[in-house]
Amino acid sequence: MNSNTFSLLTNAIDIKEGEYLPAYISRLLSYGTFIKPREFFSLFESGIPHTSEGYLPSWASKLANSGKLDISMDDLIDNHLGGKFWRSFVNNEDYQSFVNKQLYGEGTNRVLFPEEKPLTKYAPLKYCQRCRDEEIEQFGFPIWKSRNQLTSVFTCSIHGDVLHQKFQRSPPIPDGKSADAFLQVDGYQPKLTTFHRWLEFETNMVMSGGRQASHELLNTYRSVFLESSFYKKKGTENDCRLRIQWSQALECYLRVLFPLNRDELWYRIKTGNASVTAIIDCEKRVHPLFLLLFKTFYMFQYKA
Repeated sequence: MNSNTFSLLTNAIDIKEGEYLPAYISRLLSYGTFIKPREFFSLFESGIPHTSEGYLPSWASKLANSGKLDISMDDLIDNHLGGKFWRSFVNNEDYQSFVNKQLYGEGTNRVLFPEEKPLTKYAPLKYCQRCRDEEIEQFGFPIWKSRNQLTSVFTCSIHGDVLHQKFQRSPPIPDGKSADAFLQVDGYQPKLTTFHRWLEFETNMVMSGGRQASHELLNTYRSVFLESSFYKKKGTENDCRLRIQWSQALECYLRVLFPLNRDELWYRIKTGNASVTAIIDCEKRVHPLFLLLFKTFYMFQYKA
């Protein structure tokens, strides 16, 4: 496969506004049946992905950097991989260092935030049924929206409907073999609680605030409010109480968010990467979901 063939294919099958990049690649390969996945990914010097790699997979970094979709790297990541949300949780220097390692170096662990892999693996694909029906009528196929795939988003931004969630045992990967995973059928609509609504409100606030402003605000929560309000020296009675309550709350939150994989996921993430110490240390990268969940915990559930 050469660049001209790729350009002809992407011009005929363009990426739609806000379309989730893995779903677009799967759609592209399903139409271009004459293209072998290995040839496709080799065009931007990437191997075929075999596992979920978190928010910014190596193959996506290389595709975004190649310019072959005629979209800037920042736009592709922000609007087609949810970067408008998660990039607020990492400073630009760390982000650029991570990207450079993926593009030019070796030995990167492939994730920006600890615990990305298990959380990505068990996250459902989400779609709005009314959007699906309207898009099939308009385009002939439905669009998987990047925003909807954020773990803390539960409703459609257009219709306000609760999103259908498709849980699966393994993540869909754009290897040309996962087209069925991206069919907008089945799934279920969870009954949303105040907890879901609050998480989505927080997520929308982060995305609307702008990357730098939101990053500074999140650091303020970590370095000033959290620490000064109740965190005390490690090993004290106050510290032990806080850690026990946070552990219990986190387990409950994950059971609500990942009902089909709750026990396995809880077993996977019981590490220091979600500890109180990690969350309030601005020098540590903490998964965005954990930071939002911790904020929810201290605002509504923590009992000093």
